[in-house]
Amino acid sequence: MPRKIRERSSSGIYHVMLRGIDRNDIFVDEQDCLKFEKILKGCVAPTDTTGKPLPAVCYIYAYCLMSNHVHLLIGESGNTIGEVMKRIGISYVSYFNMRHNRLGPLFQGRFRSEPVNDSRYYFTLLRYIHENPVAAGICKKPGDYRWSSWHEYDRPKPLPGGICSTSTPFSPLKWKELRQQVLESATLASPPAVERYRMTDEQAKQVVSIASANASIETIKSLPRGLRNTIIAKALSLGVSMRQLARLTVIDYKTIQRIKISYNIRKY
Repeated sequence: MPRKIRERSSSGIYHVMLRGIDRNDIFVDEQDCLKFEKILKGCVAPTDTTGKPLPAVCYIYAYCLMSNHVHLLIGESGNTIGEVMKRIGISYVSYFNMRHNRLGPLFQGRFRSEPVNDSRYYFTLLRYIHENPVAAGICKKPGDYRWSSWHEYDRPKPLPGGICSTSTPFSPLKWKELRQQVLESATLASPPAVERYRMTDEQAKQVVSIASANASIETIKSLPRGLRNTIIAKALSLGVSMRQLARLTVIDYKTIQRIKISYNIRKY
């Protein structure tokens, strides 16, 4: 079967997901996480052998390192997303295999990517990425988790030498405004642009794809009830409306309404 052509982003920005093969851990300890952050830093602020700065390989707008997967909100800068992820993947897999005395691939197939073509979806993803550890039950709020870009935004001024870009690609927000947008989005106080926004069906399908990790929207209904409900709740928290979910998943509207109440999802 031919490989599916990757959908291109008109903005050059993507939500990228890397998962460990067979869902195995790709970060064993703090040293592994620090190494991956160092690789990201080397992409946004590369230098030559003499320490002279080189053009950025990419822009990073947000990231979250979980035990067996990674989320990146990443922008192209002279290199395609494929070239950027190849560089990141080769660097980290070479390090990981040598350090942990293993051979073979580390990641499950090709990296997954979703194009990000507007500011509303961009800020929705900022929330989703930073809330990953909360959704996984690892911590109660994004600021309690060490291995995400939350800590770069939770500051009165940009972090000197940080990984993340200090500007948003879709509007000329100053740092104070950008920081406020991110802090609000990552604590479920949705920014007005997201709150007023009604997703297209295609965008809603992308959100469900993100929420489910690997299931298509057409298969949600047939999943085990617990897994199905978790995916529906996550999609609702990311801004997909109940009626839209009911229509796209062919799940009864009242069922989705019960899930929303059961998971205490706030209204959009």
